[in-house]
Amino acid sequence: MNWLHTGQQKIQSTLEEQLPKIQQLFTEKVSAVVLAKIQDDESMKWAAQKIYEVLPLPVRLVVKETAFIEFCLTHRDKLLPAPIAPLPQLTPEEITASFKQGVEHYNQQSFTQAIDYFTQAAEQGYAAAQNNLGMMYAQGLGIEKNLELAEQWLQKAAVQGHLKAQKSLEILKKNIQVSE
Repeated sequence: MNWLHTGQQKIQSTLEEQLPKIQQLFTEKVSAVVLAKIQDDESMKWAAQKIYEVLPLPVRLVVKETAFIEFCLTHRDKLLPAPIAPLPQLTPEEITASFKQGVEHYNQQSFTQAIDYFTQAAEQGYAAAQNNLGMMYAQGLGIEKNLELAEQWLQKAAVQGHLKAQKSLEILKKNIQVSE
């Protein structure tokens, strides 16, 4: 029975040591809109499952997913970002209009303008805009190529269930691993 208690202590201490990294992952990988909506345990469990997938391998070898989810539920107040000054809230119609203007500019190959409109909608949590923005960063269209930002935007869309973003993120991660 003592070895079980020791194992649980090791898991707890590993997670405590990794708390700043876990906080950073919650902030970077999940959009502010989604984080603001995490009110109940089911939403928190869902977010924790997504974050567990991107934890460093050494942590995942020590900590099982169920223990990580329990840790996240217990430390919710430390993991979720403190309320910050909100972005100017756009109406759903304004967000959709911004996205559509981004698509129009993209189709006209006015990539710089497309980036501006997609960014406006993406920052409001619009998953399709986050996906498009991530792809534009990945390809360097209208903006300097930046695979880290591409991954961040695609992750935010993927966490919201955007299927194209999930597939693109998977491909991007494989390509990054191949080139390293």
